[in-house]
Amino acid sequence: MGWGCLVALLAALACLWWAIAVPFIEVRNALSTSDSNWTGEEAKQVVKDLGGEEEAARKLTLYLKMPRSLAGRRTRAVILLESCGENGVPGLYWALRDGEQPVRVEAAFCLGNLGEVASPASSRLVSLLESDDEKLAFAALSALKQIGPDARACSAELARVLSKGTPGARLRAIEALFFLHPEDASVWRALARVAERTQDEQEAYRAVQSLALAGRPGAASLAALVRKVGAERRQKIRDALMAVVTHPRKEVQERALRTIAAANIDRFPSDLVGGLTDFEDAQQTALAQSLGQVGLRYYSAVLIHLGSHRNSSVRQAARKALDKIKKAQEEKKNKQPVETPAK
Repeated sequence: MGWGCLVALLAALACLWWAIAVPFIEVRNALSTSDSNWTGEEAKQVVKDLGGEEEAARKLTLYLKMPRSLAGRRTRAVILLESCGENGVPGLYWALRDGEQPVRVEAAFCLGNLGEVASPASSRLVSLLESDDEKLAFAALSALKQIGPDARACSAELARVLSKGTPGARLRAIEALFFLHPEDASVWRALARVAERTQDEQEAYRAVQSLALAGRPGAASLAALVRKVGAERRQKIRDALMAVVTHPRKEVQERALRTIAAANIDRFPSDLVGGLTDFEDAQQTALAQSLGQVGLRYYSAVLIHLGSHRNSSVRQAARKALDKIKKAQEEKKNKQPVETPAK
């Protein structure tokens, strides 16, 4: 072997040492500083010592790719990746495939803690809803709920789980959809098929409630579902819708009201009027306020009914809502161009 080849080999080994061995040793030493998990501030300091969020994330991901015999403190590495923020998402995604169950579970929870920036991992999290490991499936569902509507890249995977998944996986996907609201209509068609065909009443009930939060992308599927089913199941669908339009969270309530109106479900406003006697005054006041915020004539009959309520708070909220709808309609009418007759 010539001197040139020997020098080149030594240079390559040196590069390999600095690219892999040195970062690995840095991480291993950092993970060995304590036997207990760090607090948030302590973890941030370790990340800073490793070169900042971007550099620490690169080193920690490299550590997780090493054999377990060399890199044994994997769960602690995952916890540090969460402190790397958005830079830690690729490493946490990698950790979801780790051979150790506690590492996968911790990675899922960490992705959820990061919220919307973890949306690139949402498709993988949806696939974990099918896991036989209840802890892992729960952690994946929890993460998807925290990521919320930003988890839009998982529509195809959600549709697949709803169509072909086990009953447990389907129910977890339905629970996730209560928070995700993807734009892909195929997801909502798959969800409507579950609500139509399942014999599990809890699954059907939750499927309808999630479908009610689909917005316009799922309104057609909700309308088709109501038309297809028989009288007994149609009543159960209306019961589920009644529950979601009186949800304590106003954003949930208003989204459901908009979806149902877009679906133009026959007689639902009158059913809502009939069911108001089962709700407390505070719930009826909140409903009137949400109807005013939604501002749709579809619910005018409900507001007219609430406008004569015995409780003054309910009456006032309903009348304000009706005034708001009337004003919006007048403004819309005034904005329409006036056609001038041809000379």
